[in-house]
Amino acid sequence: LQKGKQIQFKRIENFLRDSRQKHRDEVRFARMAKKPSEAKLPPEQKLGFAVRLRP
Repeated sequence: LQKGKQIQFKRIENFLRDSRQKHRDEVRFARMAKKPSEAKLPPEQKLGFAVRLRP
């Protein structure tokens, strides 16, 4: 410990919440890294034509 510096204590509920959130974030980032990027897919067509022939 450094002289003049106080120890900070956390409540166990806050500690557990923070550690679980950190773990979930790590897992999410790992999954995102493995997942193929969706930016490489061609854009969807947004234009369509409709033709009606009347007898």
